[in-house]
Amino acid sequence: MKKSFFFQPFFLLICILLFSCSKEKVPVQPAADNKVPGRNSADRVMARGSVTGYILPERASVKITVYNRDFTSISYYYTKDGRFRFDGLPEGIFTIMVLNTETATTTEIPSVKVKNGMITDIGNIIVQ
Repeated sequence: MKKSFFFQPFFLLICILLFSCSKEKVPVQPAADNKVPGRNSADRVMARGSVTGYILPERASVKITVYNRDFTSISYYYTKDGRFRFDGLPEGIFTIMVLNTETATTTEIPSVKVKNGMITDIGNIIVQ
């Protein structure tokens, strides 16, 4: 008897909570630069490819460029620990050029394959 006495109010409380929640959906407004309706910014980034790597020594002053015959990008994320990442690259084969701005020497990594929806990690790049 005691179980049913406790169970009924508990069950009633759960039902009230479940049915009182709003089922109204609020539409999400797309960003102004959204070329594909209904996608958020993460979907737009991953609809293209990304390249990431690590610069050694960690606090080197560098300029990194990713390019091929159809595309050039100098916009990227670079952290003080040496990690960098290029997002929004079209699918294709790229060359990555790292310019050490202190010594004016360059390091090139050719034939980096970028696929849509994938992040290509090229590992460590040692700058002179």
